[in-house]
Amino acid sequence: METAGAGRDTSVARFQELLATQPQLSAERDNLRLLLDVTNAIVSKLDLAELVDAISSSLERAIPHEFTALALYEKDSGDLVVHAVGDKSGDGQRYVGKRFTGSAARATARPLLARRW
Repeated sequence: METAGAGRDTSVARFQELLATQPQLSAERDNLRLLLDVTNAIVSKLDLAELVDAISSSLERAIPHEFTALALYEKDSGDLVVHAVGDKSGDGQRYVGKRFTGSAARATARPLLARRW
């Protein structure tokens, strides 16, 4: 038969274990909320500029940034072409239409991070 003290120790240990998992669960919840926000933007925005602005606003909570661009792969030329830009300074529209050779993205089959324009 379990004593009252042993039961209380087990309850305290379980409570501490639950408290320890709370930050992880909160982070997972926040990540899922971000994913939901981005998904909702994708299905509700028809204009690419509005889409990029909505995604940029959602991402700002998790990844502070100054500039966001959507570049799509052009199969015929192998280039990545910037179709929409979201930026805080307001001068990012000058990059719409800019082309990047597709070799960097093709070689890795991963998103291309352009640190410099």
